[in-house]
Amino acid sequence: MRCSDLARHCYSGEFTNLNENYKYATHIISWLEKLGVPDIPLAKYAFLQLTESWVEHKNLNLEQLRDDLWSWVAVTMGTT
Repeated sequence: MRCSDLARHCYSGEFTNLNENYKYATHIISWLEKLGVPDIPLAKYAFLQLTESWVEHKNLNLEQLRDDLWSWVAVTMGTT
């Protein structure tokens, strides 16, 4: 489900018990969708994993994802 579809459901009253964290997550996802995720495979993977975790409530090992992202930064020194 894209963030715009989710927002439509939120405002239609279909999801009546959304908490503030969930609303904030959908706002951030929408913002990132508009900006575009960098064309870096790990960035795209991380965004997909986070979106699935926030929107679809799929399990995600945040510590592992954080470690993978920081490892990429250490290896590339942010030069990509």
